[in-house]
Amino acid sequence: MNFVTRSWLDYGFQCQEIYRRTREKIPVFPIDWVVTENIANLKHIRLDQETKHKLREALARILKEERRARANLERVIRPEPLGEAAEDAHQCFYCTDFAYLSVVHCRNHKINYCIYHEIRCGCPASEVQLLYRHSNDKLTHFETSIMEECAPRIKKKTFTSQYDMTKSCISNT
Repeated sequence: MNFVTRSWLDYGFQCQEIYRRTREKIPVFPIDWVVTENIANLKHIRLDQETKHKLREALARILKEERRARANLERVIRPEPLGEAAEDAHQCFYCTDFAYLSVVHCRNHKINYCIYHEIRCGCPASEVQLLYRHSNDKLTHFETSIMEECAPRIKKKTFTSQYDMTKSCISNT
């Protein structure tokens, strides 16, 4: 079984950058998958606040790059849903990193690219698909969910009687 601790996320991002830049090593799994799946399942898993904050930071980092790259490509290619696919189903032909959230697929050459490399095959936009695992709205939903989970919670005090409430108000002044 694979698992990730919150302290690993920073190292995971560093490795991802090295893999994309050097193209020497194949990643084990997509870090985007780890982050988004944990956020998608926040109601079903128990995480401490520190881990939630780390997930929020990781998602912000992922979305900053993702949104920039999507905006560049959406100017020339209309995005389509990716459909059901395993988290490691699409790897970038150029850098071997996983194209988990988005993938550029060349119909002509039958190859995939990260959206960070845009269109490497040189084919016209009509031969290329831009596929999204999660829509822009869904990514915003993930962002909202983790922000709400990280927001400070005010613990409501329960009073058993009017006397307790009055006593509490007096002692807090």
